[in-house]
Amino acid sequence: MAEQRDQQDSRRFNIPKARGGVAGDHNIQVNLFSAPPERSVTAHPSIPSSPGALEVLRASVNKVVSEQVRLLTNRGLLVVPWSLQTSGTDGPEPAAGISPTCDDDLGDLVAGGGQLIVVGDSQSGKTTLATRMVKLIADRTDKQPVVFTLATWNPRTTRLKAWMLDVLRSTSRQNGTSQVAALAAALDAGEIIPVFDGFDEIDEAFCGKASQAINLFVDDRPAVLTGIPRPSHSRALYAALPGAEVIELAPVEASEVARYLLNVPKPERARWRAISALVEAEPRSTVAAALSSPLIAWLTKSVYATGPEPAALATARDATELLDEDRFPTQAAIENHLLGSLVTAVFGLRVASPDGDLAPVNEFPPQDAKRWLSFLSEHAVRRIIAFWEIRYYAPLYRLALAAAALAGVTVGVLNRSVPVFAGTATLLSLAGLCFGFGWARGYAAGRARGPADPARAGYARGGVNKDGDMRSHTLRLAQGLLLITLSYAVCRITMLGLAEPAGWLLGLSPGQARLGAVLATPVAVGVGILGGRIAAAVLRAAPWLDAKTGARTADPLVVIRNDRRSGIGLFLLACVILAVGYLVYYVAVMPLGFPNGIYLVPMGASVAVFFWNEWACYKVAHLWLLSHHLLPWRFEQFLQTCHDGGILRKNGNHFEFRHQRLQDCLAESYPGHGRTRRNASGHRV
Repeated sequence: MAEQRDQQDSRRFNIPKARGGVAGDHNIQVNLFSAPPERSVTAHPSIPSSPGALEVLRASVNKVVSEQVRLLTNRGLLVVPWSLQTSGTDGPEPAAGISPTCDDDLGDLVAGGGQLIVVGDSQSGKTTLATRMVKLIADRTDKQPVVFTLATWNPRTTRLKAWMLDVLRSTSRQNGTSQVAALAAALDAGEIIPVFDGFDEIDEAFCGKASQAINLFVDDRPAVLTGIPRPSHSRALYAALPGAEVIELAPVEASEVARYLLNVPKPERARWRAISALVEAEPRSTVAAALSSPLIAWLTKSVYATGPEPAALATARDATELLDEDRFPTQAAIENHLLGSLVTAVFGLRVASPDGDLAPVNEFPPQDAKRWLSFLSEHAVRRIIAFWEIRYYAPLYRLALAAAALAGVTVGVLNRSVPVFAGTATLLSLAGLCFGFGWARGYAAGRARGPADPARAGYARGGVNKDGDMRSHTLRLAQGLLLITLSYAVCRITMLGLAEPAGWLLGLSPGQARLGAVLATPVAVGVGILGGRIAAAVLRAAPWLDAKTGARTADPLVVIRNDRRSGIGLFLLACVILAVGYLVYYVAVMPLGFPNGIYLVPMGASVAVFFWNEWACYKVAHLWLLSHHLLPWRFEQFLQTCHDGGILRKNGNHFEFRHQRLQDCLAESYPGHGRTRRNASGHRV
């Protein structure tokens, strides 16, 4: 440990003494991210010439963090104190002779090449300080700081640099070859300063591996790391940046909490005076102890806040109920009450309508919103709510089995009226499945070698951001073949039950059946795979038709719209290619007459979309969950309302719960809480 201390002391920066504390969970001004001063940026010789790649990243980071700042400060400013310490393998120890410092000095420390670890209890304001560090560092250096939320990284399956590059692409929406190369080179050259947030949210089994990866990547370059020094993570947390300065966030002082509570519009101030006065007069009281947490202080103002209308004030809940020691005898009781009341406060907010009555701000009833959020909380993995994860919340494969059986019965019945209907339906379904397989393989292979986007990552599953490899695509193809086989088996049983001639296989005469076995199936597979490759090339070359950056778009709602557009494009291309293939085959092989099977082309195209497009799977799962009252019809608008109310926050292309405590509290109200079984990736099974 002495050698480690010597190494740390040799790298220590001279931090001047200053008055006051650092701004914590709610001390960020709304105009914090105004345009930075002009600076002269010297291009690193190893970075490929990509016009403004880092400047685009800088603008995107400032935009994203500005939105977070607006949401974090919507209830006023709160100053959170901290103390400077040294780090050791056994945890933080006081540093003799170093006084508390101001936030500007922290920016100087990291911008000057130093490293910083921010530790504190849950709800102490670590994430918001990490967000603030982006501004503090960016104002003092040409390098670009970026927040990397460690809760979204799975060190078991994903390399640190690959995950960081994926975050940069998602944040800046840069996916071109030169842009991706420039971002990767900037990471290697130290032009991007990582602000790693939430080390304690990494799985305990892999925190040692994560610590080693961070240590090897950062080396002696500037970086920031935040986390809770739990016994299971403490040693790995400090080992990640062994020479870093360590600051520990402290509870908010009672006088600051009292000032924060009174920072409301004047008509509301009288409602807060009683609790504000008690917190300041009795700093050791249960209420004062609970509100010393920045998260709980924010929750208090959010739960009991109201508009300035007299009618709204008259019906508003009063925060003085927290002073009732019979209802809230402990600090935990107050915290659980506030955490459980946030949803009701957000969705039960009412404002005065033109006729003078109080009208709800949004269309979602509070009791329904709480039920939907409790379901999402129970099933969300790593606090993430992403549209491509919704498929895991519903029994999608059982639904597919039921649909295949129903389709088989329907086709078997219709085969009596429409010649060769069963055979055409089966072959076009097979062609559609193979079309999707060819599209997926051609899309991934084309990006791997083409100039448009050589390494675009897709939607994350279990921490892995990728479109899929040959193994995953083959597995999906096998699942589709199983369903088509089931559907045809049910179709044959139905046909036999309806006294169909036994010699008709696939609805064809014996001679046609033999020819079909030799020719039709390989043709269907060949047309499907070749057509899928053509469709992949078309979609890659047509950004207006393809989602393209959809998986990496830095807005969760835009991601859904983009993938829906990509699914529509895939469906239309499948219809065209399968129709052409069917007509050519019909003219060459089948008897003369009207090609009735042309009406079944959309069926084959639907198979391609539902097996190979994320939005289609999401929508099926959404409709099933809607029928069970587990999700709302206007799900996207519901997520945006949760975001605006502070329940969720945006992180790249997905939403996540504002805090783990909030997710846990909401999940406890789910009827099946604790009974959800998950696979190795964390998904419900």
